[in-house]
Formats: sequence, C-alpha cells, structure tokens
Amino acid sequence: MKKIIFAILFLATSGLSSAKESGQLQLLKPSDIPDLLDDADLSGLPAAIDNSLEYYSSLDSSATLAFGSGTISVGRMSESLRHFRMILSSADSPEKISERAKKEFDVYHAQIGGSGGKVTFSSYFAPSIQAKRIPDAEYRYPIYARPPDLADLVWEDYDPARKGERTVGRFDGKKIVPYYTREDIDSKKVLAQKNLEVAWAKNPLDVLTLQIQGSGWIFVPGSAESYHIRYAGDNGRKYNSIGLALIESGVIPKSKFNKERMWEYLSSLSEEKRQAALNLNPRYIFFEVTSATTQVRGSLMVSLTDGRSVATDPKIYPPGSLAFIKTQKPTID
Repeated sequence: MKKIIFAILFLATSGLSSAKESGQLQLLKPSDIPDLLDDADLSGLPAAIDNSLEYYSSLDSSATLAFGSGTISVGRMSESLRHFRMILSSADSPEKISERAKKEFDVYHAQIGGSGGKVTFSSYFAPSIQAKRIPDAEYRYPIYARPPDLADLVWEDYDPARKGERTVGRFDGKKIVPYYTREDIDSKKVLAQKNLEVAWAKNPLDVLTLQIQGSGWIFVPGSAESYHIRYAGDNGRKYNSIGLALIESGVIPKSKFNKERMWEYLSSLSEEKRQAALNLNPRYIFFEVTSATTQVRGSLMVSLTDGRSVATDPKIYPPGSLAFIKTQKPTID
C-alpha cells in the first residue's frame, strides 16, 4: 500500500476522496519526479514531523483535511508521516531518502497560479524588543492581550465545505459585528483602561514588528528579565501592507524600498502622522506572555521548527503535512 507525503512544490498521497485532480495539485509520472534531495541539516526534520503528529493526535483520525479539490483523512496523513519518519531513521544518506520517497509515495506537483507561475518565499523570525510591564513617560505604547469580547466563528463547525474559513467579531447585543480596527484601538483607545496591556513598548514600530511576525522576545531595560510573547488572536481585519501604500503614494520609490528606509521614513513623522500611516493596515494582533523557555507556536498551536516549518493555505494543502520546497536560498551578508 502506498503511503502519503505532501509537498509545496511536489506533493504525494493516495486514497483521495475525489479522483479528480485539482488545478493546484497534479499527479506526476514516476519518470517526472525530481530527486527529493534535502541539503539542510536533517536533524530538525524528525522534530518537525513529530510536531505535526502531535497536531494530528488532537484530531479525530476519521476527520478529513482539504487536499486540493478532494479530501484526505487525518489517519492517512498520520500514517504517511510515521512511514516517512521511519525512512529517515533507516536510510543512511539523503540520496537513499530520495530514492525511497520516489519509490514508495505518489508525488503531486503543486501548481502556482495567479502570479505568472511565480511564488515569493518570505522568512519568519522572532524579533526582540525592549518593553516594560508598567508604563512610564518613555515606554507608553501598549501591547495588548486578547480581549475577552473577541469572538472566533469557525465556519467548518457549521458547514464542512467551508474548511479554513473564519470570521472574527464581537457581540453587540444579539449579533456579531466586525471587531475594532487598528485606528479604533491605537488612535481612539477603545481598549484602554481595560487591564489588557501585557507590556509597554518605547516605539510603536516595535509593536508593529511583533504584530507582523506574530511572536517575539521582550527584554526589560535595566534588568535581566526577559520573556516570550506570542500570537493569541487577531481582529479579523484584512492585512494591508503599509510599505506598499508608501510605494503607491510615491513616498518611497519601489526601486529603493526596503524595511530600513520605511522605518526611517515613519520615524521621521510626527506621532499623529505616523499613527495615521500605521492605521492604513487595519489588522491588529493580540498576544499572550509565556516563559522564556516556551517554544514559538504556529497556527496549528504546536512548536515551529527552525528551517522546517512553512505556512500554507489550509483550503488547499493538508495542515501539518510534509513539504518539499525547491527554491533559491538568499545570500546573507
């Protein structure tokens, strides 16, 4: 019996509920399967697989996950990962791993659409900022915990066909309305005086950095105290790129744009104008404080693995599945 392996560029499985191949995932002939060689440190791969298995163990094994236009059971995905982990422990070289994977798994190609066949790979990191637990004249920009009135509606609970869809809001009487925007929270201070502040930053751009990355580290100035802070929810608003807005407005030429230039420009503005620029992105992230030894979690609420964890669209790719990526690595100066 063939097992299951999932990839971003190349994806494999068997036992789909639908024999029809989706526009995103297409079965490759054995002769068309490339060498699945991994040039990274393999020591992190078993840990990443174990984290996915931890996620699957929290689900009903008969539950289904989206797979292109079809579905696949949690049990099949777990079986696949366990089998691939066995290959890792028994094969003595990357070439052997590739050989067995190509022989023992069906391989699907993930089609890239909507951008001329190109996809951008961006990195995730956990930034470190200075912040205090008690505000003062210098540290006065709040980092908020998840508000108690923030409500998540997972549509899959009501309609299995709407896997991966989510609506966020708050109760207003008997109905749910959209949650507050960044302007509401940071400019109009609708969450102030509600004891939701987990820390106070010196620079609002530090708060934005934490929100973009989703987690990070807090270092308290003048002490040895530090702690980890991570994603605990969001306001459900659409993300709008502030950088793109600055480019489109002509403030920063596209050819000269980078994060440093954007930060320099925003820092040069008055506080009111800077906040107005930040408000162009209505999305807002809320955090929870954990210990300094707590590992960073992803959307599946299991630990992320350095150099291994990737974010994918759960409406197409089974969450927690194994990915093989072929791309160009950046050169770090």
